[in-house]
Amino acid sequence: NPKYGQAYYYRGKCKSQIKDNMSALDDFNKALTIYPKSTEIYVTRGLHKLGMNLKDLGCLDLSKAGELGDQSVYILINKYCK
Repeated sequence: NPKYGQAYYYRGKCKSQIKDNMSALDDFNKALTIYPKSTEIYVTRGLHKLGMNLKDLGCLDLSKAGELGDQSVYILINKYCK
């Protein structure tokens, strides 16, 4: 159901675990269309992209989470994006 952003988010996390990478990204993207200010989804999608060797895109997502108020994400940015 397109109204259930959490379902897309958790399904994306499951797909990420089994390395269904593109499908996981699709689910994270759908979740963000429903919850565009969710720092948790941005962080998770960013880490997923980093795991796919998409450093620039992953770091953009982490940065967006920081802009939205998740101060703890700067630890990840310093670790993976410098």
